[in-house]
Order: sequence, then structure tokens, then C-alpha cells
Amino acid sequence: MKTCYHTHSDFSDGKTSMENIVKAAVDNGFEIIGMTDHGPVPFPSAWNMPYEKITSYLQEINRLKEKYQDKITLLKGLEVDFLPGFTQINFLKKSLDLDITVGSVHYVSQFDDGTPFNIDKSSDVFLRGLKDIFNNDIQKFAQTYYQLVIKMITEDPPDIIAHITLLEKYNNRLGGIINTEETWYRELVKITLYIVSLSDCVMEINARSFYRGLLDEFVPPLWVLQYANKLGIPITINGDVHAPEDFTKYWDQAVDFVKAAGYSQIIIFTEKGQRQTVKI
Repeated sequence: MKTCYHTHSDFSDGKTSMENIVKAAVDNGFEIIGMTDHGPVPFPSAWNMPYEKITSYLQEINRLKEKYQDKITLLKGLEVDFLPGFTQINFLKKSLDLDITVGSVHYVSQFDDGTPFNIDKSSDVFLRGLKDIFNNDIQKFAQTYYQLVIKMITEDPPDIIAHITLLEKYNNRLGGIINTEETWYRELVKITLYIVSLSDCVMEINARSFYRGLLDEFVPPLWVLQYANKLGIPITINGDVHAPEDFTKYWDQAVDFVKAAGYSQIIIFTEKGQRQTVKI
């Protein structure tokens, strides 16, 4: 069964309409998808959905749920940014009656002018934040990022933890700026995974950086996934889809990757966020 719970339309930073995303999922044999556009944040953002679009967003999901009910199961969700002191993941899930939430840490501290530091925006912004905020101390930067991930898991846990090693996204492009084999870094990741193992969260295998050629492996990489398997952390496979053609780019390779890490089953979500374990 092919499923994907991390998709974006032009309600946020996706490249096309929600209906085109749904049609592409159907055409490529996906049986369940979640619409999880970027939820609102309390500051200007080019890729987060503004609050005033939420009602029309939910209405469109409901319309497509009914229109395509015989072809695909469509879940109502959001990718919600975890922001310290502004816990809204579970608030939005309850108040908007969402089926699923995907929780992310994109924003790590802020620049002197108050602009939030989005570590996912570009390699140039990544370097500027490392220099201006962390004085080029990559260890301090990594500690801050993973501490935020842990805070999200313990204070406002989502259904799905998105791209848990997002910090590594530009590592190839920046010449291995993070040495992921160093003991201090691996211990940070292992501590984070241990906290995940104590939670009720599902960790996603995110394919986007792989099929875009930014990384040589899926997110998280194999060694992280192997350790997650030892800890019994449940996983699901997500494409982080932004365009219709993205559905064609990753599924079979992702399944092989998951199996190589020792997993034989994944979690799927159904209506109202109900979970099932299925073999792969």
C-alpha cells in the first residue's frame, strides 16, 4: 500500500493546486495521502499559510475528500512549525479537527533584526545564521536544533516527526560542514531518538532531499534509521511532495532503504489519525 502524509499545495509552498496533487496521487497508485500544507506562524513568512486561508484550505480538503472518495482516502492535516513558547501543534489539531499533524523544526533562533532563522530556506541563509547567530560554532548550532526537536516531542508532540535530521540538508553542498561521524554529533542524534522512542510519535522517512539530489540518502540517513529500529521507533514513508511529478520519484527506493535498516513494517494513518501497522 502506497501512502504519503507530507504533501504541499499552492495554499503554502507547493507548486500546484491541491486537486492536482490529489489527482497525481491517484494516478500513481497511492491509496491514502494527507494534505499537510505549512500551517501559520506569528510572523511574516513566504511559505507558511496565513491564518486567513485556513478556512478555505479546510473547505477544499473536504470538497476533494468527497469528490475522490471512491479513488483515494484524503486526510486533513497540517505541517506545523514548533516554536518555543508558541505551542500550537495539538491546539490546531483539536480546534481544526485535523486527522494528522506533521511537526517540524525549521526556525532556529533569530537574527539581530528579529528575522527568524529558517535553516531550510537556502544554503546561504544556513551559513549566515551559523556565522551571525552561532559564531560559526556548528556544535552549538546542532545542539540548539536537536534541543528544539526534543522540546517539540516532549511539549507539543505531533503525530509525525518531519525530517528529523533536517540540519544536514545542505551538508553536501557546503562540503560536509557537519561531520556526521563525530562522536558529539552522533550522541546528539541518539539522545534525540531515545526521546522519540519514549513518545507516541511516528518518525517519517523523508524522500525530498534525496530525489532532489541534495543528499545521497533519505532523511534520516541509514545509520540513524538503523538505530531507530533498535529502539523500536515506528516509521512511515513520506515524499514531502510539492508537485505532481514528485509522487513518481521515491517510493520503491524508499521501501528498499527502510528494509536495509532492518524494518519490515511501517505505520499508515487512516481517518481521524487511526494507525495501522502494515508489512512492506
